Amino acid sequence: MKIIILSDDFPPKSLGGAGIVAYMQAKELSRRGHEVSVITTFQDEGIDERVDIEGLTVYRIHTNYNMFFRGYVGLCNPKTIFKVKKFLEDMHPDVVHAHNIHQFLSYKILDYAKQYAKKVCVTFHDGMSVHYTKLYPKVSRERGRAFDYRVSWFSQLRHFRLQYNPFRNSVIKHYLKNVDYSFAVSHALKDALEQNGLKKIEVLHNGIDVEDFIFDEGEVSAFKNKYDLCDKKVLFFSGRISKTKGIDVCLHLLKELSLTMPEVRLLIAGKKNSYIEHILQKEDMLGLASKVIFTEWLDREEVVSAYYASDLIPVLSTYLDPFPTTNLEAMATKKPVLGTCFGGTPEIVVDGQTGYIVDPNNFGEVLRRASQILSDEGLAKKLGEAGHERVAKNYLLSTQVNHLETVYGTN
Repeated sequence: MKIIILSDDFPPKSLGGAGIVAYMQAKELSRRGHEVSVITTFQDEGIDERVDIEGLTVYRIHTNYNMFFRGYVGLCNPKTIFKVKKFLEDMHPDVVHAHNIHQFLSYKILDYAKQYAKKVCVTFHDGMSVHYTKLYPKVSRERGRAFDYRVSWFSQLRHFRLQYNPFRNSVIKHYLKNVDYSFAVSHALKDALEQNGLKKIEVLHNGIDVEDFIFDEGEVSAFKNKYDLCDKKVLFFSGRISKTKGIDVCLHLLKELSLTMPEVRLLIAGKKNSYIEHILQKEDMLGLASKVIFTEWLDREEVVSAYYASDLIPVLSTYLDPFPTTNLEAMATKKPVLGTCFGGTPEIVVDGQTGYIVDPNNFGEVLRRASQILSDEGLAKKLGEAGHERVAKNYLLSTQVNHLETVYGTN
């Protein structure tokens, strides 16, 4: 079967989780014998190119523009749509599967996908099809009840002003009529999209290959020595370093834990940026910098070692974080998760069984649960082992791709 994957970003320079998910699915489909091609974009200087990435044929289109106009260019980008149309016309694929296309490839491509492919699928990884940015609940209700993520035209106009395109959402809905199957990566995201007028969406959780997270004692020991983590209590933050991802909460947690656990450290996968530098320079955060460790870029083996070198994985996003794969990776390495009540995390992490679900805005609850796990090794081990069992049973990449093949019509 001839399959084309569309994604604004794609490894090795992926901008976010959607690109990684598209990459993993593409690799697994290729491994199963399908002819898989990827069409993606890049924004650095350069010319369009065709490259081979681990056996995948990847077409990289150069495009960039002033993000002030994304409400318009994201609908129809003249720098990409005709090139993609030519690819589709030449290939005549059986399936076109779009992931995030709302910024550079643009939604107009779905028109051409419908014209040249037998089947068109879309996976929603976020709320950008109904909003310009992250989705936050208007009214925080009791955990376990639904959150209100409805977006009004007035709130968007007030926030984005001249960037606001009043026709954007209607045009997106028009292009989505070309889609045969729509997936959301979590029930939370499906609910939010449906609250804003998108219908007939199926939930398909992301999956991972647990075999990619096998323990190597030598590599973990070397990692601990490299970052001076021996005999430390380690919180591992693996995500975009931003307030929305909960880095502020993690730093506050580190500060409070340090009062009773001087050996606690916060390990951050990535480089120190201006945002976190600003926080660490605040008067109430002075002295904390020595307990915050940045790893710079980590390859896949080092990421696995980072999880095994850690004691607790905080996933404390303050917005609808649709399906943080950090949860799956942590559980695959038998590490307990302190997870946010917003978004898809409560669908992955079972409160009290594989970790704890907390409201990141309720710091007292966050601190209590973190202290409970870090001070009780038996509890941490029990939660971690239950998490590993849950991932191996419910969130395998092979299971996810099995369902995709059924939808594509190969089974």
